[in-house]
Amino acid sequence: MLRWIIRYELQFADDADIICNVEQISVPGHFLEYRAQFAIGDAKFARIRAVNDAAVSDWSNLSSATAFLLPGVPQNVKATNENMIIVLAYTSPDQTGLGVGQSWPLLSYEILINSTCSSNGHERRIQAQNILLPRLIIQGLSKGCIYSFRVRPENFAGWSSFSKPVFEMALSLSSLQII
Repeated sequence: MLRWIIRYELQFADDADIICNVEQISVPGHFLEYRAQFAIGDAKFARIRAVNDAAVSDWSNLSSATAFLLPGVPQNVKATNENMIIVLAYTSPDQTGLGVGQSWPLLSYEILINSTCSSNGHERRIQAQNILLPRLIIQGLSKGCIYSFRVRPENFAGWSSFSKPVFEMALSLSSLQII
């Protein structure tokens, strides 16, 4: 006989010892999404079990998570011509995930590039994985075109908004691809 899950039970803790009361959640469908409000930077452990009218399952393994904010917008975004290429420079946002003045690692940056010479409004996107580089060399641009550059960082919570655009004209003709 098939038995349907009636509810799930969750337990939360500040460390690996479960010390909180059980929270009971009714099952509206076939999967469970549970959102809890924790203070930014709080690391919590959780485990879950299912209940039906015949029995209660064993507790799951402990999982942990930390509450984060989306990062702020990058600071001091500048595009300059250096040695006939465009160099895009920026600094980390004031807030990287735990609040202003509390550092948390960023995962990557995304650069959005638009051109005045593009008739179809095509945007190009670059993802910079090495977040420690203070600048990015942009090649493969068309001579005489004005480009806009916007930057946004990513952390475990997701992507920030893009920075305000900065503009620069490409001074060289290059056949290289954007890196």
